[in-house]
Amino acid sequence: MKIGHEEVAHVARLSQLMLSESEAEQMLTSLREILENMQILAELTPIPNVPASDASDTAPSPTSAAWIREDVVLPSSERSALLANAPVANGESLIVPKSVE
Repeated sequence: MKIGHEEVAHVARLSQLMLSESEAEQMLTSLREILENMQILAELTPIPNVPASDASDTAPSPTSAAWIREDVVLPSSERSALLANAPVANGESLIVPKSVE
């Protein structure tokens, strides 16, 4: 589909836009590029929908022993080290600005 100045003016009227000549020319260029890209996409041959392989053949079940790991307690970082990079802190926690009144 070829688009011209008349179509741009029509779309601008429908959109209640007042375009200058330079804006209308820019809009015309943009719309032509969009339509060219749409034409390229329309010419592509779609790839048939091929189902993915069944994941249950290769992945362990979430309830199997291979999926579940033991809980391990690890030491935590020191509070002072965690708060060292905070913009505002009170020694125990971060201070954040109120976002909702």
